[in-house]
Amino acid sequence: MKLLSILCGIAVLGLASAGSGVSKHANIRKHNDKHNKINVALYYESLCPFCVRFISNTLKPVYDDETLRQYVNFQMIPSGNAKVGEDGDGAKTVFCQHGEAECLGNKMHVCTMEYFQQESDKFMPYLFCYDGALNSKQAHSIQDAFKQCTGDHAELHEFVKTCANGDQGTQLLLKATAATNELSPPHEHVPWVTIDGKHAPDAEEGGLKEVVCSSLGNSVAPLSCLATNIDTTLLKSGTSSKRNFSPNESLESIKNREYSEEQ
Repeated sequence: MKLLSILCGIAVLGLASAGSGVSKHANIRKHNDKHNKINVALYYESLCPFCVRFISNTLKPVYDDETLRQYVNFQMIPSGNAKVGEDGDGAKTVFCQHGEAECLGNKMHVCTMEYFQQESDKFMPYLFCYDGALNSKQAHSIQDAFKQCTGDHAELHEFVKTCANGDQGTQLLLKATAATNELSPPHEHVPWVTIDGKHAPDAEEGGLKEVVCSSLGNSVAPLSCLATNIDTTLLKSGTSSKRNFSPNESLESIKNREYSEEQ
């Protein structure tokens, strides 16, 4: 797939300063058993190259660790730097940073979650499949990835297709956008990760498993946490794999921007 060259670090109007996030594992509560799960929330965009790589390379390995997954609730909120405005008929709608194709992709994600009634063990494998097809370039578009991943599940395929192309998908995406806009502090880039509602910047730098294991505590953390191979020097140095850009892009700019593609 030709990855979009437009970058994903442009955030919503009225950002807090870049230093306002919660650092390291501060204020992340300890968990005593698997019934008191950690809430890991990812705020992202379906066509953001940084998000695509994060989901495949950082989030999926944590989810695939069955001994660790039993302690985690996964929440996926696809909207990112989208803006709410009105369509040609005056109805409220969403304008996505990477254009209409990304809005369709975001809707496919939220509609898949809706089909599975927000049960992460059921919808996460499909989201990973969509993302993995794009990340590996086995799919050339979000529609192609959707077809590849739902081809053997006709009912899901028809539900998501109808949902994403109708008002239901728009309403679900509006809810995801509202949830993103309620973040405190406001998000400054995507991907944006929170642990139990608190921003966890180290999780975005490749240290998601370390942050999750740390919040569990030594008495509960599974053995796989002992084998976590994280470059703590990189995490502590503040070296970033994401990029931060101007926070003040307007709705009109998003609606009118011409998107270029990276070969």
